[in-house]
Amino acid sequence: MKKILLFFNLLFLLSVLNAADRYAVNDGAWNNTNTWSATKNGSSGASAPGFGDNAYINGRIVTLTANALVENIFVSADVSNCFIINASRNIQIYGSLVSWDDTTDSETPPETQTIQFNSSLSRLIFRGSRMSATYTPNVIVNWNNNSEFGRVDFQIGNRTRNVSGNITLNNGELRVAQGNVIIDDSLNGSSNSNVFIAADETLTLSDVAFNLVEVEINGSLTASNSLDATSDLIVNSGGYFNTAFSGSSNGWWNTSAPTTIDLGAGSIVEFSGASQNVPSETYGSLLFSGSGTKTFSTTSSLLILDSLDIGSGVTIVSSNPTTIDIQGNINNDGSWTSSTAVGLNGSASIDLSGTGSTSFSGGLTVNMTGGATLTLSKDLSVSSGLTITSGTFDIGSNELTVSGNLVNNDVVDFDAGTVTFPGTTTISGSSSVSFNDIEVGGSGDLTYS
Repeated sequence: MKKILLFFNLLFLLSVLNAADRYAVNDGAWNNTNTWSATKNGSSGASAPGFGDNAYINGRIVTLTANALVENIFVSADVSNCFIINASRNIQIYGSLVSWDDTTDSETPPETQTIQFNSSLSRLIFRGSRMSATYTPNVIVNWNNNSEFGRVDFQIGNRTRNVSGNITLNNGELRVAQGNVIIDDSLNGSSNSNVFIAADETLTLSDVAFNLVEVEINGSLTASNSLDATSDLIVNSGGYFNTAFSGSSNGWWNTSAPTTIDLGAGSIVEFSGASQNVPSETYGSLLFSGSGTKTFSTTSSLLILDSLDIGSGVTIVSSNPTTIDIQGNINNDGSWTSSTAVGLNGSASIDLSGTGSTSFSGGLTVNMTGGATLTLSKDLSVSSGLTITSGTFDIGSNELTVSGNLVNNDVVDFDAGTVTFPGTTTISGSSSVSFNDIEVGGSGDLTYS
């Protein structure tokens, strides 16, 4: 085994020592020696660029007719379609893609469409493992929307690599298969373009992302600004979507909501900005951080399959959802007053905890199956009535304040805490209720039915 590793290390060292610059001096195929010279204005006949080499397109038209490897590739910023990737071909770039001024030998943003993708399977594959000190950590350097991409794959291991500038996809796809990718500016899908993030991998968007069709998150996507996917936003189990957008829309989008929003069980969505609008959808886990007021902005059903976490300094307003149902733990270190009735249900026990204020002013229904228990680890205030349809409600040593009627059809455990009825309340249901400590408001009436 040691001999095998030594052999491959030797090959790697030899490739580094033999690294070369290659300049296109004729239009032609990438793997044709007539295309390349060892010097900028020299004679053709040099070997085609390979692993460890720098390739300068040098104002010519170079066509990739077979898969290739290269360290850095410098495309001519002012020459249209100077690098053509034929159908189903790919080039693996271990360093950087640079937009280049062949006259001044310096970086400059593209002035035209410099790369032509001949099919949806024509690909740029970024490896990011042999970065020069000049361009680290940027695998795409000084790019803009003048030159659009087709299929772009990031396979950079466990590294963090950046895109310097904008990316525009045209009938393309950005795939983060490995690594942590940061786009320093905007991401635009000009026509039928998608984003895919593999499990355990990360994409960070530093600015707006718009005109995309489908975004599928199996790993992690953090968006500092708006994210517009016209067709589908999918966060699969194990996926994480963090949005800091604080615009005037009903969610993380700037123009219109996706046709389909799929945030399944096991997924996590976090609203981490200042005051934000939150669509009423089906979520896995829902997290609120940052600051300000988070407002559920759409009049539809809100279902949380896993857990709800409200951070310190955050206020939740939930008057718009038609229904609110939660099937997992609730931790509130901020402030939440819900004027919409809340249902706590499902087959798993639920713990309500945190240091913040929680008030269900629209009423609370507990409907838990399989012997599951709702446990209070903090005080709770309920207005408009409390109904225990199924399951056990254990308030521990905390205080429960109930305004409106109390209906118990299963099990309540008030044996250690305090229950306060500030107004007129009727206690009813098929199961009995016993109290450890009970307080009734001065002008209120407490009636058993």
